[in-house]
Amino acid sequence: MAGFYQMVEKAAKEFLAQGQERSVEVIIVNDSPWERVELPENESHSFRLIVIDNKKNSGIHQSRVNGLEKAAGEYVLFLDQDDEISGDCLCTQIKAARGADLVLGNGIFELPDHQKAAIYGNHFSLKFASRAKPNVMIRDFIVSPGQCLIKKNSIPMEWRRCVMKKNGADDYLLWLLMFNNKMSVSVNDAFVYTHKYTGGNISADLEVMFQSSLELLELLKRNPNYQYKTYRKLERTIHYKHDIHLSRKRYFTESLKNLDIFLYNVYYRLVWRGCLLGKGRYT
Repeated sequence: MAGFYQMVEKAAKEFLAQGQERSVEVIIVNDSPWERVELPENESHSFRLIVIDNKKNSGIHQSRVNGLEKAAGEYVLFLDQDDEISGDCLCTQIKAARGADLVLGNGIFELPDHQKAAIYGNHFSLKFASRAKPNVMIRDFIVSPGQCLIKKNSIPMEWRRCVMKKNGADDYLLWLLMFNNKMSVSVNDAFVYTHKYTGGNISADLEVMFQSSLELLELLKRNPNYQYKTYRKLERTIHYKHDIHLSRKRYFTESLKNLDIFLYNVYYRLVWRGCLLGKGRYT
């Protein structure tokens, strides 16, 4: 935790130096209540620190909701313990916000070969990722909440109340609900976030994500405020991607059955593939 506190302290100091009427609070949600949270050795820090101990292991989604309920600021930034943000993250994200509901910053992927790559290759691919349609008809283009600054009051009540039990798609649910509410999105070309490479079995991870996505679909299906037309496209996209991953032999028949999704994905590959997610080294 020492490295986490140092990272947050650096970002908080740089942010506070930009204006007098600014404050930063750090809310740590301990989802392992049988373990004590390691507090910073230096009690003189630039942020207000709040520690919440869940009564039981509650999962990522519920932990974020618990932290959100205690947040007093106008904007929130959700981080996992191993996430990494830049020292100027808060400064550049707030500057880019201009009152938007969500600020999507660029970031860096750590790759298996110890190289690094930009998450979004340029400004136009960043803008593409911030639109609703690609996130419904292709996949979730927002890699992590750690690259997003979110206006607290713009987080839908449905996301706070309908907590997912299966980890994986809870962030995706948040973006979809916010898109459904016609959220305003601002983009920030600065590299504010680093996505750490943790290894693991890709096929197993995809199956976990699929099961979580099925729970997401069930929650959206029961939501009377979510547009049914969008829900049906999302449902077809999730099943289409899963089916062709399981069996390449079904690629042709499944693509014909979902021709609109197939063609939009072809458009993405031809026009945007070289600009998004891991294409081009970061220096």
